[in-house]
This record gives sequence, C-alpha cells and structure tokens, in this order.
Amino acid sequence: GALDWKLFLSPATVIVAAWFGFRGVQETLLESRQQTKDRETITYLQSRNRDKTFAEAMGAIYEVDRNTDIDIRKYADDNHRTSDEAIKIRYVLNQHEYLAVGVRNNTFNEEMLKDAICTTAVKLFERTERLIIASRERRPKAYIEFEWLVDRWCDAKEPKEPKETPFWDRWHAAVKMRL
Repeated sequence: GALDWKLFLSPATVIVAAWFGFRGVQETLLESRQQTKDRETITYLQSRNRDKTFAEAMGAIYEVDRNTDIDIRKYADDNHRTSDEAIKIRYVLNQHEYLAVGVRNNTFNEEMLKDAICTTAVKLFERTERLIIASRERRPKAYIEFEWLVDRWCDAKEPKEPKETPFWDRWHAAVKMRL
C-alpha cells in the first residue's frame, strides 16, 4: 500500500515552524546586539563630552603641542611622569586605548565613532606619538590599540573587515544562484 501523506504533514509542519521560529529569534538577537552597540557608543560619546577632566586634559595636550620649547617625550621620563601634564596626557590616551579596545572587540559601533571623532583621534595620536614611543621603552605595549585604531581609520587602502552576513541571507543567496 501507498503511504498516507497525512503521516508526514505533522513533522513537516513542526520543521517549518521551527525554522521560522529560529529565523525570527536570530534576527531579533542580531538587531538587539546592534542596538546595544549603538547604545554603548552613544553613552561613551556623551560621557566623554561631559567629562571635564577629559576636556581639561585635551587642552593641556594642545598647549604642550603649541609650545615649541616643550618636548612631549619628557612626560614619559621619571622626572616628569607624575606632573599634572603627564597625568592629563595619560588620562586622554587611556580613554582612547579603552575606545580602541571596544572597537576591536566589537563593543562599539565603529562607523558611528569614526564619524564622530576620527579627526580628533588622529590629531591626538599625531600630537602624542613621540610620547607614546618613549613610553614603550618602559611598557612595550603602551597604547598599541589606540595606534591600531588610528592606522585603521587612516589607511584608506586597507579594506575594511567585511560585515558579517547572517547565515540565512548567505544561504538564500546561494540557493538563488543555483536556480
């Protein structure tokens, strides 16, 4: 005898319902993750804009940069490491190191940050690069994440890492190519 097609209807319905359920959960999770990254980025930028210590420290960096009598590298040596200027400079550099680590670990929305602070970050690195290099005599990995981020944002020839395409979008594209 022939098989009754009704026997297969229930398992097929369960499989189709599970697939749509999985797809819905997947899309919700991806959207939620992006919203979290955006929220973290906005929170970081807002807190940075309200941070009086940060603003004051950026002003100190600009003053040191404008004063041709001061070599910024001196703030890496033992005689000046504890000066107010050195502490302020490290505060700003540490903030940018934190930012770069967040970008590398996909915690922040990189495009949003790049739009908001790319020029400031690049100029900051240029102003402090000699200090950073001098600091690496004591701590070889000092501000390497910040340098990575500046290089990434400045190097137009380097292709961006591709954005992850969800599995089902790639699967549907592959199926369409076969048709």
